Amino acid sequence: LGGISYTGDLQQGYAIDQNRIAGTIFYKKHLAKPFSLRIAGTVGGIKGEEDQRDIYSVNRANFFKGIIFEGAALLEYQFFDFTDKRGPYGFSPYVFAGLAGYYLSAEDQAEEDYSEFNPSIPIGGGLRFPVSYKWTLDVEFSARKAYSYTLDNISEAPITKSYTGGNPYKRDWYYYLGVHLTYTIFRSDCPTNPYF
Repeated sequence: LGGISYTGDLQQGYAIDQNRIAGTIFYKKHLAKPFSLRIAGTVGGIKGEEDQRDIYSVNRANFFKGIIFEGAALLEYQFFDFTDKRGPYGFSPYVFAGLAGYYLSAEDQAEEDYSEFNPSIPIGGGLRFPVSYKWTLDVEFSARKAYSYTLDNISEAPITKSYTGGNPYKRDWYYYLGVHLTYTIFRSDCPTNPYF
């Protein structure tokens, strides 16, 4: 479980209070240590509001809200092997990057419905803590560069007199902050007698 937030024409910087509830489910395959491949699906709310400290933003009075669905393939690197009892660490930082695609269904301030499908590039990292032999707890943060200028439904060049429009050259970003509980499935092959 976690939250999704956005930056773009409406919101210039990341703000944790703009997170809307989200969740992700994933399957991870351990490759050669310390790498893993993660296939993930995420769904959550997303919104953007004008910065009340900016007079132009206040006059434009734009916002959007909607639901975003994402599928991603991520390559993960874990720094420490906390399963090694000889090691001093009871946790491990990790980083990841990959490719994703998202579908957005949203509504803007004029109550105009719109949707889009675009690729994005997720990058992020977190901390992993062992809970038990098979359970681990992850706390992670990631950013997604959306290959779109219209996540917030604003793409036109600004019109000074009406305070409408935005930066047509600035790509939108969205972010995921979450806590994950994972269960590890171990496979042990029994030895066989080579003479039978």
